[in-house]
Amino acid sequence: MVHSKSDTTTMTQAPGISSAEASADERRNLISATHSGYRAVKRIFHTVVLILTSVLMAYALLMYQQQQSNWLEFESKQTGQILASQYSRIIAPSVANSDLPALNNLLAILTREASVKEATVYDSQGIVLAPAENTVSMVSEAYLSTKPPVTHVADIKNSSDQVIGYLRILIDSSVVLDPPIHYEQLRTRITAVAALIAFILGVYLTRGFYKMRHTLSFKANRVSARTFYRKTLNKRQ
Repeated sequence: MVHSKSDTTTMTQAPGISSAEASADERRNLISATHSGYRAVKRIFHTVVLILTSVLMAYALLMYQQQQSNWLEFESKQTGQILASQYSRIIAPSVANSDLPALNNLLAILTREASVKEATVYDSQGIVLAPAENTVSMVSEAYLSTKPPVTHVADIKNSSDQVIGYLRILIDSSVVLDPPIHYEQLRTRITAVAALIAFILGVYLTRGFYKMRHTLSFKANRVSARTFYRKTLNKRQ
């Protein structure tokens, strides 16, 4: 009878152990499948983020180049426009009175500006009235120089607001653009250094975060394993 009771006990415990093992296997398979799906979604998400980041970087670079070109063009025109507008008013009385000596003196003062390469006055018919002494060929300057000069033309008007002539100023773009280009290069270097510092800090912060994450994950897995082991023992008992 004792032998029969032992066999009965063994027979009753075996199905319980098999059920627990099957349940554990199913749980592992479910966790593995969930984890695999999560990893696939995470990879797709990171790939999309990387592609979008690359597109945004290319767009930002193109926009920066466009803005830089527009800014340099604005800087090159600003000085010449101001000089042409001011001197067209100053020389208007001399042109109206056909006072060539006074007109030549005013143009000589204008050409003393470091950025002015040439200044010429025309009448309303386009005939040259007073060219500057340091006249240069605009065509040769445009072909030989890496930074071609910029031409500005302003109307010369009398007291009745009638056009009596034109003032043409040839601006040396290298003189005008060298200072802003220098400052822009300094700003670019500072930005590059700041980006490098941010990258290095980001690498170390990310490294520290993943180390901390690994430690926390290891502790959480140990706690989960202990809890699961205790539940399994309780079921077997």
